[in-house]
Amino acid sequence: MLRVLKKKHHKGFNLFHYILVLFAIAIGFFTLVVAGNLASHYIKISRTVVTTQTTTEPVQVINLEAVILETKGKLLQANAYIRITDGSITTIGSAVIIDSDDLYYYAITNQHVIEGSESLTKTVATYDLISTDFRVIAASEELDLAIIQFEKSGRSNIVPLSISGEEIPSNEFVMAVGNPIGSVGSVTIGIIQEHVTIRSDIDIEHDALLHTATLGNGSSGGALVDMYGNLIGLNSWGIGGNYYAIPSTIVLSFIESQNLF
Repeated sequence: MLRVLKKKHHKGFNLFHYILVLFAIAIGFFTLVVAGNLASHYIKISRTVVTTQTTTEPVQVINLEAVILETKGKLLQANAYIRITDGSITTIGSAVIIDSDDLYYYAITNQHVIEGSESLTKTVATYDLISTDFRVIAASEELDLAIIQFEKSGRSNIVPLSISGEEIPSNEFVMAVGNPIGSVGSVTIGIIQEHVTIRSDIDIEHDALLHTATLGNGSSGGALVDMYGNLIGLNSWGIGGNYYAIPSTIVLSFIESQNLF
């Protein structure tokens, strides 16, 4: 029986084998045709994608002169001129308007600019030449930062500067504004050289931005901005032809810690 089964199975296998071979040939032919069509379709798609990706669009050209002039306008408008008078002695400084509400403007400056001014005559003038007194509402000797408040009444509408919360890289274009020797609204340009640490007159270390935008006496508390007018630092010290600003990240942290706005 086993031999017969083997014999019958052998005959069946041969027939089935031929059928499988024919079927395999048919499948192979079908696969080649389909694969060829798919490959052809894929090539068409790939060519279409490549063609689409290599399509160039017009590059928008920035009018650098127009951008700088616009930024200069923002700087001059947000610049504030501080005068503190003690008898025959007058101290001058700068501040930058960073916020407002229905009644007041708020400006950031250096603490050393307004130090000891509580009982003295102190005024702040804006770009529209309106001058009023001001009030110190927050100050930090350690950070050398202060916030002043003054009335909006009678003044032109002033747009406060936006404060950057990002660290500014070296070689970035910058613009500075201040009131050196009473020359209200003096604007200079330069670049960020590097981030440094300096020690102040009262032996406190400060993180600072070393830059090349020239400053003069009376520019402490003035704005340092990027090309688009975002506040990136507060000009604070000039030492031996080097100019330093407190980074806006520190300025912003100080402002937020006061919970004033």
